[in-house]
Amino acid sequence: MAGCYPEVGERVRCLVVKSSFTQAILKIIEVGETRAKIEYKAVLKGNSVGEEIYVCDSVKTGDIIDCVVISCGDNFIVVSKV
Repeated sequence: MAGCYPEVGERVRCLVVKSSFTQAILKIIEVGETRAKIEYKAVLKGNSVGEEIYVCDSVKTGDIIDCVVISCGDNFIVVSKV
């Protein structure tokens, strides 16, 4: 069911909570075109942005970015920036 849980390959909109050199911690606010009913935690890894660029150079705390879900785990969801 769309909008309930982010599945692999689905587009999500995220709010950047914290950004560091190697990864960014995100809060998923939209799944597809629907507002997220539950607060999901996501991680944007450094290799999703590029080898020469640090994650904190690409995204800043407070930014809203569009991503695609790469994998789902027990504690967080790994995403890639669109």
